[in-house]
Amino acid sequence: MPQLRPTVGDEMKFQNWAAKNYKDKKTKVDDPDSDASYDWRRAYQDNAQPDAGGNWPSQYKRGK
Repeated sequence: MPQLRPTVGDEMKFQNWAAKNYKDKKTKVDDPDSDASYDWRRAYQDNAQPDAGGNWPSQYKRGK
């Protein structure tokens, strides 16, 4: 998978997506870049969504 090389517009779109889709339930942090457990940028690039239970696809887990 090629690395996402964001433009300013791409970064704004990612930040908007993250604001709607990402929330670290343990720390209440809204910054997905500070959470290394998942590849959030790749999830964004692939337009991934959590399931009905709020779980994200395991293919984006780091260290798999």
